[in-house]
Amino acid sequence: MEKIISVLIPTFNQTDSFTKIVSIYSKNPKVKIIVSDDSSEPSIQEKIKNFCKKSGILYFKGCLLYTSPS
Repeated sequence: MEKIISVLIPTFNQTDSFTKIVSIYSKNPKVKIIVSDDSSEPSIQEKIKNFCKKSGILYFKGCLLYTSPS
């Protein structure tokens, strides 16, 4: 069985650093990129979402992956 590496990229109102990080990992065909976007700006959300859609990247908006007990 072929091994695949999953890379989770959390983002919050960042497009420049997001595209830099994605460009590093997207060159490897054995890497599956997953984005968790908590951006508060609708324009940034759309940019990231559209970029992910065009690039075949899994995109989750406002996905709460982990919380510590209150």
